[in-house]
Amino acid sequence: MSGSMGAKGFRKLTAIGLVSVSIIAFQLVMMMQFSIAQWHHFAQLVIATALLGFGAAGTLLSLFRRWMAEHYERLFPSLLLACGLGMALSGHMAGIVGDFDALLLFLDREQWLRFAVFCVAYILPFLFGGLAVTLAFYCEVGQIGRLYFSNMAGSGLGALMIVQLMYIIPISLLPGVLALIPVAAGLLCIRYKPAELIVSGAVVLAIALAVFRPAEIPTSQYKSIERAMLLPGAEIIERS
Repeated sequence: MSGSMGAKGFRKLTAIGLVSVSIIAFQLVMMMQFSIAQWHHFAQLVIATALLGFGAAGTLLSLFRRWMAEHYERLFPSLLLACGLGMALSGHMAGIVGDFDALLLFLDREQWLRFAVFCVAYILPFLFGGLAVTLAFYCEVGQIGRLYFSNMAGSGLGALMIVQLMYIIPISLLPGVLALIPVAAGLLCIRYKPAELIVSGAVVLAIALAVFRPAEIPTSQYKSIERAMLLPGAEIIERS
């Protein structure tokens, strides 16, 4: 891409900004959810998971950079759609083999399988989103300053935005809502061919279903609220 920026370049800059907004916001939502459902140290696990996803993205690019560069125009929006889909379905995928409880890791062997599935499910959005951004940096080196600015600005905006959204939208709905942002970024960059429109429609439908049927991350049975719920007549009358 040359130094000048046309409409196509502007759409890519916007897409990079949008996916950056969603990735940081999703990371903060996961930190909050797991702090509530498990314990505060899960906030650090989320950071490690995000960094592992970004690192895996860089490794994949280094191994397959020639093929990815050749298919950049088709691969870039596909990765953005996959990022959104991963955000929306991560909670559902994490519970496929049962609910994970950190305090049972050294008592129940099945917890290690659940923990592995849990980590893979939440790595995927960061892997796809990170690979989309990294691939754009690699293929659009003539615009690297603008792309990097869009990436950083989007990340900062995402952190500010999600703090406000947590007061407005129930936290269980936020992954599905945030998933719409990278999907919107992907739709900006697709070529609107029949196959791409069908795939995009299927992704939007899957995310819509996830918004209406969000995954509930189970709270550890050893947390105070769960013990209190065992008392006769105990019930939750309000959430905030």
